[in-house]
Amino acid sequence: MVSINSEWWDWGSEVAPQPRYKGKLVKWQSKSEGSEQLSILWENGIVDGVMQEGYADAEKADLSKPSTRDGKALTQSKYAFQLEPYENGAPAPTVLQPEVAVSAAAPFLLANPDPDFSQLPVVKAYAHRVVAPAIDYWKVTMHIKKGAEVARFKVARIFNPLHVLGNQISVADIDSLKIFKLSEHPLIRPHIEGMK
Repeated sequence: MVSINSEWWDWGSEVAPQPRYKGKLVKWQSKSEGSEQLSILWENGIVDGVMQEGYADAEKADLSKPSTRDGKALTQSKYAFQLEPYENGAPAPTVLQPEVAVSAAAPFLLANPDPDFSQLPVVKAYAHRVVAPAIDYWKVTMHIKKGAEVARFKVARIFNPLHVLGNQISVADIDSLKIFKLSEHPLIRPHIEGMK
């Protein structure tokens, strides 16, 4: 899920009925560097003072570089485009900055073909160079691509007796079971409430 300021649309002389709108990402329309486009279903929102269910038709939008088509991009600061929690309650994925480039961390590594490994900064820079791609891969995979799955695994730990023995389980932990759709089933909900 994503959200954006209502200024994204041209309301003419009318006042936008709500300050922000939520949307569902449908797909990448284009991943070409510098001309990335997303296809987004935006919520219908408030119409004539009444909140409408559902989403409008998918709309193509430029991610960071405005196209000549409409001259605007989602990541322009005035639109405050941001990621939102998933509909099932899982937290929004974290947008992570990549690790510092090796060239920025230790320029001498690229300039010196015969590094002096007796110097601690050289050893540290090489270690950084070796592990940085793995760290980036882990963060992107676990926090962004698989963020929803990881959140569900964390919640499910309360059913592991070893986890419960080592950690105090709170009412908030039990409430977090709402991340699973089955928690609202009429036969299961009373049991969850009884755990509190």
